[in-house]
This record gives sequence, structure tokens and C-alpha cells, in this order.
Amino acid sequence: MGYLVFLEWIDFGSIVYFLGKVLASTGVSMLLIFVTELLFFRKEKFRTNTA
Repeated sequence: MGYLVFLEWIDFGSIVYFLGKVLASTGVSMLLIFVTELLFFRKEKFRTNTA
């Protein structure tokens, strides 16, 4: 895992640009997940831990 991160860092050349890209990708992914959760409610019958 660390080796692949190192290779990506060398490919981009700048650690600041690399970390910015990683953080931006994470932020966009989280935003899409939250939007999807808000738009499409899960049905109650699929919950397994109900009493």
C-alpha cells in the first residue's frame, strides 16, 4: 500500500498537489454518498436488528 502511494507521489511530483487530489476525491465521494442517502430512503423492512 505504501509503495503504491509513493509511486503516485513521484508521478505527480508535488506532495501538496497529491494530497489535494486525494482530499478532493474523498470529499466528492462523501458528498455523492450523502446525496444518495438523502434522495433514496432505505425501506424499514431491510433492517435486520429490529426488535
